[in-house]
Amino acid sequence: VLVFMVARATGSELLVRQPGGQDLGSVSVGAAIAATIIGGLVGVGLAVASARFARPRRVFLSVVAVGFALTLAPPFQATDATATSLWLVAMHVAAATPIAAILARGLPVERLTLPKGPATAGEMT
Repeated sequence: VLVFMVARATGSELLVRQPGGQDLGSVSVGAAIAATIIGGLVGVGLAVASARFARPRRVFLSVVAVGFALTLAPPFQATDATATSLWLVAMHVAAATPIAAILARGLPVERLTLPKGPATAGEMT
């Protein structure tokens, strides 16, 4: 939201093509907040799914890096104004970086595996 406010304060109108059309519409602060919340929820889902792998943090960060790279294309397709595209990318970076960092920090580097079945007398010593 901070990047959105700075963009607006510098005079950027943040006009983008509406989904399924050619008409331009202004990005609202509500849309920026909603997109951030949705991105955060997707991140939580990815973190939960990553916890099943042997190296949860590595898997999570790898998937997030690919996903983030894919989110950089739409801002350049949604508008003809380079400044608007750059502001949209800055908003993606400002939202994704702390969300990914916080979620990654909560994941172990390696998943702890518990022994299967009851321990035998030889394993207990």
